[in-house]
Amino acid sequence: MVVLSLGTNLGDRYANMILLEKSVALLFEGPIRKSPLYETAPVGVDESHHPYLNRIVAGEYHGSTEQLLLETQTIETRLGRIGKGELAPRTADIDILLFYQEQIQSETLTIPHHALFDRHFEIAGVQAVVPEMKIPGTSIRFKDYEIPAHVKTQEIIEIEQ
Repeated sequence: MVVLSLGTNLGDRYANMILLEKSVALLFEGPIRKSPLYETAPVGVDESHHPYLNRIVAGEYHGSTEQLLLETQTIETRLGRIGKGELAPRTADIDILLFYQEQIQSETLTIPHHALFDRHFEIAGVQAVVPEMKIPGTSIRFKDYEIPAHVKTQEIIEIEQ
């Protein structure tokens, strides 16, 4: 299972999220699993940033990680994203959180995503969509992972199932 994080905090966030979901669904083969839609406060930036809408999605993908990265960046650009890797407000943000059980550390990609275990909505979302999946390199299933107290303090509001 490949797990992605979707986010938006500029413009019509609901419309952006629908476009993100539809675009990403085309990358997967078969049905996708979706977490609840969350509203979250931006992490690691000042209060001038608007709240995000976030959702975690998972599905089967049969290309390479580099291919998926290119495809997700193309979607972000098409949906108005300017720049990547900057902590700036954005219309579209797609992070590759997990790619099956792979562990990757390259110049362009880190899997599991480097911030996965530092974001409450991402851990909660992964637990919702792939609870039985093991954390790569361990025997711990996501459903059994205890979210650290400092991460639990990040407020996430479940908007819809």
